[in-house]
Amino acid sequence: TLYGSYELYGYKPRTISAVLGNLFDKLSMDHDCIIVADVRKGIFPQYFIDVLGEKVRSGTGLITTGSANSIAWSLGKKDWKKSQFTAQVPLEALPALNEFAWTKKDGKRELTTALELDKGRVLIMNYRVASRGNNGLTPTTASTLETVPADYEYFQSILAKAVRWASRREPVISIEALDPSSLKVVSAETQSDVELTVTVHDREGRTEVKENRAVKLAKGANTIDLGIAPLRGGEHFLDVGLR
Repeated sequence: TLYGSYELYGYKPRTISAVLGNLFDKLSMDHDCIIVADVRKGIFPQYFIDVLGEKVRSGTGLITTGSANSIAWSLGKKDWKKSQFTAQVPLEALPALNEFAWTKKDGKRELTTALELDKGRVLIMNYRVASRGNNGLTPTTASTLETVPADYEYFQSILAKAVRWASRREPVISIEALDPSSLKVVSAETQSDVELTVTVHDREGRTEVKENRAVKLAKGANTIDLGIAPLRGGEHFLDVGLR
């Protein structure tokens, strides 16, 4: 049986076959994206893996983390195509993310691996590859790492962007580059009234700048002047939003 302690977890005991039956019913439904978080491949019967593979090849997105990464890799074998997913987070300045990202042979850190399998997109989260224990969809920070609550918003944003990417539901406006002076975006269509939010916070998560204004975007590439006033010394985090 699973969930042996009802008092601790709040789940009534169930057999593995009952759980797999329920999961298979859900898998048979139509989904934009399926997330498998830290589940060993050996738990699932082969027919379950086969159906998941058919779903992905037909266009359903897939995100995996922890032990479930082996499930993702088993679907494609030699049919994988490399793809590109950009999270747009300050990786080097976030200790937990920088520590847990997989270091490749060339020394570059890769937090996620983006792939395509026929019509489907697959994003493999590499948290556990480096940390040997970060199995969740957002990394668990060690007490030895300097983190603040504001960092967790970046962890959450990666997951939100991952789901939209895997589902092929990217927004019509994409951020291509960002620095304190300007923002470069690409818009799929002309936008006459877009709300731009600019926020700057320090290492402790305290808000230093908060501005909202309306901007117009032409179809294609756009550069927006941010005009942020000089800040005091120290580390600062710049976030922008377009709605």
